[in-house]
Amino acid sequence: MDSRDLKNVRPADVWGEFFETVKEASERYTPHAILIGRIYPVSAGRWESRWSLDYRGEVVRWEFRSAAVGPLIAEAIDRVTDQLVSRLTQSYVGGSGELLLRVEGVHNLKDYRRVFNYLKGTRGVKQVIAETMTPKTVRLRVVTEGGIEPVLQTIAIGRTLTKVSQSVATALPRNQAVRQNSKDEGAGKYSFSGNGNTTENENASELPVDEPPQQELVYRLMP
Repeated sequence: MDSRDLKNVRPADVWGEFFETVKEASERYTPHAILIGRIYPVSAGRWESRWSLDYRGEVVRWEFRSAAVGPLIAEAIDRVTDQLVSRLTQSYVGGSGELLLRVEGVHNLKDYRRVFNYLKGTRGVKQVIAETMTPKTVRLRVVTEGGIEPVLQTIAIGRTLTKVSQSVATALPRNQAVRQNSKDEGAGKYSFSGNGNTTENENASELPVDEPPQQELVYRLMP
């Protein structure tokens, strides 16, 4: 909390669980959920915490006790993650789909494995396929089950990938042949297929697209 937050929210608002006051103070962060936590000592070497999570008007409360403060915070983070993922998953029943993700900030094999294993272990992900790799970027096709939105929401509340922009780039569907016709010398003479081979074509022209180009979502790997 900064000085502006401290002016808008008092300790009594937190202890009294006045969600409306906290929500008004949190509007500039556009949060998906509001978490109120209170940690206090109950005896020598003993701490207790009380947590209240408001997600779309539904409030869930729980308590923890521990000999140190650190485990109380870690346990609360795990509980919040479980609660949000559970609700997001329940919001979408059935269906499947594919995501084409371009992840920036992938500098080495360790980074690549971190991204791949994270996506593979995300609830709702059935398969992760590496499409292309460059020295700093990897493009992955993510096959989902249960719908695309729950996976995107899980990524959004996680701390591994952060979205670069709301806009998306387009990418050619796999194994789609591309031909060009240009007045430039040599242009339109070759066609390029999805397997990377080139073939000579004297009268090359643009081929019909069998399916619309898939949108590509751009993320960056967080430190």
